[in-house]
Amino acid sequence: MHKSDSVVMAMSRPETAARARLNFWMSLVENFYVPKRTKVLELEQLMDTFDLTEAGLMRTFNRIDANGDGQLTAAEFRGGLEVIDLRIPNDEDFQQMFCIIDQTGTQFISKTEFVEAMKFLKMAMLFQQQRKDAQLTIDVGNQVQQLACSDSLIRVIDWNDSQIEEHLLAKDTLNEQLFFFGHRDPKFKMRWLILNNPDNFSILKLSVKYRMHPVATEDIICLNNQVATIKEYDPHFFIVLPCLHLLNDTTSPRVNSLRRSARSVLRSDHRADWSSVFEGADNQDRYSVISSNLVMSNVGLFVAGPPALDTVITVQSEWSHVFTCKDVSEIPDYLEAFESIVRRLRSPHASYVRSGNSDWLLYHILDVIVDSYRPALDAYSSLLELIRSSLQTSTTATKMDINNLAMMKRDLLLLRRVIRPVLPIIRQLISHPKIATETSWFVRDVEDNVCQILEEIQGYSDQCQELLDQFKAIRDLQMNKTLFLLTVITAVFVPGQFLSSVYGMNFVHDEISTIPLMSESYGFVVWCMLVLVFTFLAI
Repeated sequence: MHKSDSVVMAMSRPETAARARLNFWMSLVENFYVPKRTKVLELEQLMDTFDLTEAGLMRTFNRIDANGDGQLTAAEFRGGLEVIDLRIPNDEDFQQMFCIIDQTGTQFISKTEFVEAMKFLKMAMLFQQQRKDAQLTIDVGNQVQQLACSDSLIRVIDWNDSQIEEHLLAKDTLNEQLFFFGHRDPKFKMRWLILNNPDNFSILKLSVKYRMHPVATEDIICLNNQVATIKEYDPHFFIVLPCLHLLNDTTSPRVNSLRRSARSVLRSDHRADWSSVFEGADNQDRYSVISSNLVMSNVGLFVAGPPALDTVITVQSEWSHVFTCKDVSEIPDYLEAFESIVRRLRSPHASYVRSGNSDWLLYHILDVIVDSYRPALDAYSSLLELIRSSLQTSTTATKMDINNLAMMKRDLLLLRRVIRPVLPIIRQLISHPKIATETSWFVRDVEDNVCQILEEIQGYSDQCQELLDQFKAIRDLQMNKTLFLLTVITAVFVPGQFLSSVYGMNFVHDEISTIPLMSESYGFVVWCMLVLVFTFLAI
């Protein structure tokens, strides 16, 4: 899939209304809007500019509505436009724009008309800002996020009970602009947007289109630094979940051979086959198959489209190593995790899957994300079994085995800290009023799966400690045997050495030794007998 216009699917039907809105608002902004030239934009300022929540729009409306009658005159609306740097000096041009926004012809702009106008106006301003400032940065506390114009793609999937349509939107194309200025075909009841490591301009445009809360927009911009959480912004809610992946590449040729074997195991999904991956490697390579190649990506889920909540947006962040700080050499396919759900939706027998709403799609996404935790756990389980079996067949405990077990225990505890916050999120969704009762029973199955995974992680951690204790016991036994052997050797030779040192002294008087038995003919025999007696007593 190349990131070019040639791969962008055309809309299934002409979007006349969307094209008219696009031409009108883009022409208006290009002619009269002058974006502020700034290199760094504070996040609070950005959120205030593109806050299209109900509360944010009503604050803006009430600030513009000078007489407080709940509707805007031409003069009030013109003054409000100047606040956001949209100045229309020509009265004829302004009156023409006012008449287009005033769809009822009452010479006043109602709150509903104001909300619709601000939505498309902010969208056009974003497109204009994107063209002017390709390297605008956002100051987000301790980090600076680049608003760079990347070639990110947006995958759009619309469906109903009997039909499904897919669109692939590339950056700066007419299809993308029509999407942001248009509406979904009424015949489709659900929409799913998939974004993979998008640029921040795309996030802001989606925030304007679906009127996301500024806090949720900030969380998506800083998705890499988020922990698993669920936040509700009436009527939307936002979820962050970690997704794991076991890489199939390494710079070591020896481990690379193991990775190819591991890839076949991942595809076949047979837990017992992991033993064949580890058997041909030494201890260090066995551990690196898992620890140095396990990566994580945060997935942000935004459920929008009130009041039916018929739109789900998934944003996936960059992949990063879970246990190390090195760069990810092999980038996993971002769409691979959700491709199984897409295949179900495409299936001609998918009426049951398509019949559900956003809560049903949310369940499938949760299930896929939780299933991504399994490959690493299965690999750890097989490696522990291999170490245990080698411990039973050999009494030699190597230093590498002990180090690997200690690091595995550390990694499992860290993995538990990553996955553990997922459990309260799922439990909160089960009792959430916007989740149908029928769907909650399926979500309970995901909850059981997470509980089982956490119990397995704790069990594997306990096994690591148990094996460490066994290695310690074996090492102590080996040391005791060595000390016993040295003690026996000492007990055998110390008596003879003591007697030899005594009879080796030169104490003489009148050239006659004063040490007893030194001058006797049977003295050596007596010395040997004394050595045997003392050795027997020592043992």
